[in-house]
Amino acid sequence: MSVIQLYFGLPLAMIILSVTVVPFFYRAKVFTAYEYLEKRFDSKTRTLASLLFLLSRSLACGVVVAAPAVILSVVLGWNLTLTVLGIGLPAVLYTMVGGVQAVTWADVKQMGVIVAGVAAAVTVLVISLPDQISMSDALHIAAPRAGSRRSTSRSTSARPTRSGPE
Repeated sequence: MSVIQLYFGLPLAMIILSVTVVPFFYRAKVFTAYEYLEKRFDSKTRTLASLLFLLSRSLACGVVVAAPAVILSVVLGWNLTLTVLGIGLPAVLYTMVGGVQAVTWADVKQMGVIVAGVAAAVTVLVISLPDQISMSDALHIAAPRAGSRRSTSRSTSARPTRSGPE
């Protein structure tokens, strides 16, 4: 559920960025943050920021490919290297051939699958609730307030007592 929050927060973030950052870049007569860094500092700063961004994106892409590959290889008994190649090569190919438009449509389809999956899971959970449990009771059981959880854990934990004069 924490991942889906990113998808729902993204439109709000885009609106905020459009109102704040885009006019700033327009007034600075630059198109990218890296161009602004070069203009404000120097080309070494732009290069360093670009390299750090590319490194972080490469590591993130590695995790995105490796995580499902590890799971699939264990569950299906496949070779891990072949599974990584089976996931990574098609993604690289459709990105190279289709460009940004292919990636955008893949993201749209992925979002549809995520929303449909969450909707289906919620529907199944609501339908399968026993008659004596309301939806609010189920939500309270599934996600209790942090404060009540802390107070419960404090009251049940053993506290050391002092002995001797005070």
